Amino acid sequence: MLLWTGFNMFLLIATISAEFYTSLTLLKTIIGAERNIPVMINDYVEKELKRLDYLKKFVQKLQNHNDKTIKDGGKATRYPINAFLLKKGIITNWNKAVKIMRSNSADDVLRNVTRQ
Repeated sequence: MLLWTGFNMFLLIATISAEFYTSLTLLKTIIGAERNIPVMINDYVEKELKRLDYLKKFVQKLQNHNDKTIKDGGKATRYPINAFLLKKGIITNWNKAVKIMRSNSADDVLRNVTRQ
């Protein structure tokens, strides 16, 4: 009986030691991941600023095109081919603007943070 109790105490101490080591290892991993979070956030902010700058340039280009179309008056819509090309350009530009606005990289950043 005394031998059995001693054996159980040994197993208990070994288990506690293993759990303590595992918790320390996980804590070190968390601290390492926390160190990377500001870097990831800065990278995300840089990507978003570049995306917004690109969107601003795209809007400026559209504004210039729209101003030119308005100055031309009815010339753009007088002929069917020109009207078709104008409509096609508007649809293409709208789809491009939607794609730019939806290309948010926040999901990738969140996946990377939660993966670590």
